[in-house]
Amino acid sequence: MNDYLSTRIKNISESLTLSLVAKALELKKKNKPVISLAIGEPDWTCLDSVKNAAITAIRENKIKYTSANGMIELRKAIANRFEELYGISYNVNEITAGSGAKYILTSAFQTLLNENDEVIFLAPYWLSYPDMIKLTGAKCKIIKNGTFKISPEELKQTINKKTKILLLNSPSNPSGIMYSKDELLSLANELRKHKQVIIVSDEIYNEIIFNKDLSLAHNLVSLAPDLKNRIICINGASKTYAMTGYRIGWALGPIDIIKKMTAYQSQTTGSASQVSQIACIAALEDKSSYIKDINKKLLEKKNTVCAAIKKIHHLAYIEPDGAFYIFLNIKKFLNLRYEKVLIKNSEDFANVLLNEFYVLTLAGSYFGTEGYLRITLATSTEQILESLKRLEKFTKTLKEI
Repeated sequence: MNDYLSTRIKNISESLTLSLVAKALELKKKNKPVISLAIGEPDWTCLDSVKNAAITAIRENKIKYTSANGMIELRKAIANRFEELYGISYNVNEITAGSGAKYILTSAFQTLLNENDEVIFLAPYWLSYPDMIKLTGAKCKIIKNGTFKISPEELKQTINKKTKILLLNSPSNPSGIMYSKDELLSLANELRKHKQVIIVSDEIYNEIIFNKDLSLAHNLVSLAPDLKNRIICINGASKTYAMTGYRIGWALGPIDIIKKMTAYQSQTTGSASQVSQIACIAALEDKSSYIKDINKKLLEKKNTVCAAIKKIHHLAYIEPDGAFYIFLNIKKFLNLRYEKVLIKNSEDFANVLLNEFYVLTLAGSYFGTEGYLRITLATSTEQILESLKRLEKFTKTLKEI
């Protein structure tokens, strides 16, 4: 048989979550009581004003193509929200919107990266970063330090002439850790010495924050406005506004880069759905306590779940500052045996937890960090607590080799 696949495509893999979700669905079909703590999708609903805006748009036949960088009304709403949060203004021509933050991030990588350029980012990382970067022909330079933050010293040691992008994600998926004001200022000081480096800031969880000491003002553009012409801020409606299926994301950045990202978008997906864009405007212009209420409920759930985790012998976790995940430390359970299965790594642990105890989680190795397990808070407290009971039951069966 002829091999028609490009080398570029051969070097990437399907999203790891898809195969796990498929396995969980198979178990559910067999009437197994599967609980999923794997998917990063809000279990709360979007605003009624968002739904009404979408319905009205459909009824008024606003279902046409728009410009590739999004409706001007949407870009104005994005600019207004950013200025409201951070006190920094952007012109609508410094903003592009498209079919989800993941696609906008892809657009930024495809626009900026050449073959053998290097992208610096931290482990643990969002599991799609490596393959998204590989698709451009660029290389990943991953910092693994156990502190879950990049220090100025580590950045200095890692940057070289091939470095094109520093990729930041705060709050982090999967750890929930955020950079403080002082930490961002220190990184900015180092970045000023390396003018060839573009900073891509993945801010998809920027309004989901638990730690009151880490205010919304902690954004690199607001803290280092002199670097504004080297920073691209990526965001979207999926997490904060629970609009995952609407597929709207955006970027704010230097006009020359944004213009070329728009050109890339025009030749790939074209414009995002007009209905979704109109719905997103309603979300961004909302003045209710919606986000505050979501954060309050998530904080209460996080505290309840973390209290339950502390009661499980040898199970630890990373205290999240934001996002909606808990990164469990399962290192004490590795190199133990479950029946005839040796638990060598986090993937082994997650597989047994799913196949024998019917709890779907994501192994830390998927995020580039062994010895951890990611669970989501974006499901009911009752289901999370039941899952932790099953996890504890599993750990109590483990025996030394």
